[in-house]
Amino acid sequence: MYIEKRDGFIRSFHPACRAALGVVIGLLLAAGPAQAGQFFGFEHAVEIARRKVAQPHVEPPSNLPRQLAELDYQGYYGRIHYRPEKALWAGTGLPFQAQMFHPGHYFTRSVRVNLIDEKGVRQLPFDRDLFQYLDPALRDAVPPAFGYAGVRLHSPLNVPGRFDDLIAFLGGTYFRALGKDQHYGLSARGVALDTAESGGEEFPHFTEFWLVKPAPDAQTVELFALSESPRMVGAHRFVVRPGATTQVDCEVALFFRNGVSKVGIAPLTSMFFYGENTAKDRTPSSAAFYPEVHDSDGLSVLTGGGEWIYRPLTNPQKLLVSSFSTQGPKGFGLLQRDRNFDHYLDLKHEYERRPSLWVEPLDDWGKGRVELVQIPTDADQNDNIVAYWVPERSPVTGDQIRMRYRLHWYVDPTVFRAGGGATATRMRTLSNGGRRFLVVFAGPTLEGLDASQPPEALVTVGDGRGVSDVQVRRNPYDASWWVEFTVPSGGNNPLELRAYLKRGNDFLTETWSYLLEP
Repeated sequence: MYIEKRDGFIRSFHPACRAALGVVIGLLLAAGPAQAGQFFGFEHAVEIARRKVAQPHVEPPSNLPRQLAELDYQGYYGRIHYRPEKALWAGTGLPFQAQMFHPGHYFTRSVRVNLIDEKGVRQLPFDRDLFQYLDPALRDAVPPAFGYAGVRLHSPLNVPGRFDDLIAFLGGTYFRALGKDQHYGLSARGVALDTAESGGEEFPHFTEFWLVKPAPDAQTVELFALSESPRMVGAHRFVVRPGATTQVDCEVALFFRNGVSKVGIAPLTSMFFYGENTAKDRTPSSAAFYPEVHDSDGLSVLTGGGEWIYRPLTNPQKLLVSSFSTQGPKGFGLLQRDRNFDHYLDLKHEYERRPSLWVEPLDDWGKGRVELVQIPTDADQNDNIVAYWVPERSPVTGDQIRMRYRLHWYVDPTVFRAGGGATATRMRTLSNGGRRFLVVFAGPTLEGLDASQPPEALVTVGDGRGVSDVQVRRNPYDASWWVEFTVPSGGNNPLELRAYLKRGNDFLTETWSYLLEP
């Protein structure tokens, strides 16, 4: 990662070459599709963003007809369908296809969609014939000169020859991807600005996409995008590789019209309504049917020093913001570790199939922090969990940030974690107001340990108060290790709890980290 002034953004180019590049890009963009298609790449999108940020931000007008704006969630997804036989590259034998989203419901902004292929670069105009309108009145309400709301890509992810959802870009800078046998869950975003700040969050939106036509034997598909908000313009590159774990290589160049208090890099957004660690007096009545409801159940961080930290998620009573400072992080992610259907009992939503999402930096990100925001919610329709990387220095007017990272959408709970991981957190409130915790650790570093010689559990509380009745036991049924302890009541502020298992000087597990509300 680097942050530098705008007029020095292409560090590897001599000033004369940089000036020439600007002239070439201008000629290409003005020359028409045939020439531009031969040369357009990420640096062209970067140059467009750099030019755009020098202009005042203009909020685009909304031309969404009332009939579309009034559609609810079910109406939007149930009454307008893209015709799959009209998908981009359908019937060509290519390994990927593309479809566009129709505006409606919350998705009121139009985005420009371009195609890059052997013919050049050209815009894909809006076409009502690409969609099936189950209500003819909806079709009649759509202006002929309209726009798309987003794009999605498909590939034969699960069954050869059948094109499944692979990745979708819709709303703000949100996007979601899938690996094999996965169910849509949490989202990623292109960038986050001033999340959980007192002045309110600023939400950039994707405004333009370029889809690159894949080769017949391509293993990946590539696209570029522009994002914009009042204080920022961004250029984005995505290279998507489908598989059991779908990988998305991301490159971003952000330009700032004005400074922001906090920029969130590689932001992840998820939902945690309630789970095994939710106090019984705060568990909703729906728990009688569904024991747990969440897209993710924990945040994992691998620091630059090699420490694994795991923070179970909660649905807090008030806004909670946690930070994990480090130099050169190795990775972080929002995880769905619990893969047991019996813990959810939900045939419709299949929470056990929701992907975990791991962020792997591809450069040295320097000093900063992983920040976790947990927001109270009274419904499972609300995404109330956000995690992202915050560089040490906030950008000011004229700054640029360029970063690269890889997103892993996966389900295997044994990857991207320490040899011993926290697999469950349970809590109950005692009659004296104290809390009794049970933390379950499992993994290869623990499987061969003798039950008669248990490892040592180190449990600490952030304010220095002691814990009592610490017990370490081996579960003979699955070779996991249970750590139980009691935290006394008292205080009006959240408490930071930490626990891990060790033997001598050997650390056997990640650090379990928990924020306990009063």
